Amino acid sequence: MTICFASRECFPAYYGGIGSHFYFQMKMLKENGHKVVFVTHKYQNANIDEMIKYYEGIEVVFVNSSRQFFPTHENLNNSHLLWLSIHDLIATEGYQFDFIIFPDCGGEGFFTILANTIYGLYNYSKVLIEIEGPMKDVAVRNKNILDEHYELTKLIEEYCFNNCYYFTSPTKIMINELHDYLNNNKSEFAIVPNLVNPNFLENNNEASHKEKNIFFLGRLEYRKGPDLLIEAFSEIIEEYHGSLLKLKFAGRDQYWSDYNKTFMQNWKHIIKDNNSIEFLEFLSHNDLEKVFSSTWVAVFPSRWEPFGNVALEAMLAGVPVVVPKGTGLEEIVGDNYKYTFEAGNKLSLAKTLRSILELSDEEHKILSNKVKQTGRELLLNSQEVFVNFLTKNYADKKEAHISSSADKIFEIFHSFALLGGDNHQRYDNLYKDYSKINELYQQKSKEYAEIEKRFEIINRENLLMKEYLRTIQIGKS
Repeated sequence: MTICFASRECFPAYYGGIGSHFYFQMKMLKENGHKVVFVTHKYQNANIDEMIKYYEGIEVVFVNSSRQFFPTHENLNNSHLLWLSIHDLIATEGYQFDFIIFPDCGGEGFFTILANTIYGLYNYSKVLIEIEGPMKDVAVRNKNILDEHYELTKLIEEYCFNNCYYFTSPTKIMINELHDYLNNNKSEFAIVPNLVNPNFLENNNEASHKEKNIFFLGRLEYRKGPDLLIEAFSEIIEEYHGSLLKLKFAGRDQYWSDYNKTFMQNWKHIIKDNNSIEFLEFLSHNDLEKVFSSTWVAVFPSRWEPFGNVALEAMLAGVPVVVPKGTGLEEIVGDNYKYTFEAGNKLSLAKTLRSILELSDEEHKILSNKVKQTGRELLLNSQEVFVNFLTKNYADKKEAHISSSADKIFEIFHSFALLGGDNHQRYDNLYKDYSKINELYQQKSKEYAEIEKRFEIINRENLLMKEYLRTIQIGKS
């Protein structure tokens, strides 16, 4: 198979999340004899020669991140840049991709899917979306301030969900949460846990009963629950007076709307007075392995989490974990794992911490081996399921899904026009004319010309949209 991955998140610049997941999927597919192409961003000041070394045997195509087709909306612009490169590979260089794979977050596949649903440009290529958590859902869980940019991102993410057949998700919980977005009657799904660095398989956990380090790794944001961990730790620290009990954090500081300041700014007075809490500097990959080797337990106190790459890496390193119930993290550890707690409940977290801190060295070693084995099995299962899913759908002859109405497309570009501040009223008038648009939409060839004509009239002064329509029109010839 010839498979194209496309995302702005490029490993190792993006370590964790979709960056790591895509990277290790690409390596695995390449090692299995498939041709892999990766379309991503060429970031300013990036050492391309060093980065390319990671991608031996994988063709990397860089978009020019400095080009601004949609300067008022980063996600729309990113999707457009990725699509231009993919279209050039197909139309100019003759590539025939069996699968084109995008992440869901930020609607990175929007323009590619749009070109397919309107013009059927890539019917021989199956577009697959790997679900990691839509951007607006993540923002809501973090209590971020939502504005019109998030609303437009939500629209393009929904368009991708509604017009795609093939999906993978790292956990069942994400499929359930996105049920209303997805075209469930026609779509193909597979549960494919995120792939992570397999080198953690070789590490050994050497934590001892004498010094018990509790470790948190992740962004210091609301949904990750670092505040819950500090509060739970404060509940139990007095019980371990005189022992070498330490709570260590590593992660990027984030602004919290509840505090009207960053996490570190809000908690610095407590941290300053507590010698048992330590915030580490930035950890390199090698540093992380060293920290894991001396960690008694890694705690992931998330209020909401689709998966959790670092939790799986900790398990592969033999580090027991504490995870919240009812999240994707619980699916990683398995049904019979006992060190879980009620999500968002600091007292439940404190109780679970006590139970794992009270393990003897021998009991801890047994648990360490158990989580390592669980992690290995999850990793191998992910690879097998993903390859089988691609192979199963390789010969599928489904045609590109055509939207039943033009409403969503016009809603998206109407929202963009409002962001740009141009042609508000004329977009409003066109946006309300649903019945006429839908009637035209059922007559494909006539409808294409009419939509293009309308966009030309409305956007005569909007050169950006005119350029987009001129470019996508190439696919009709």
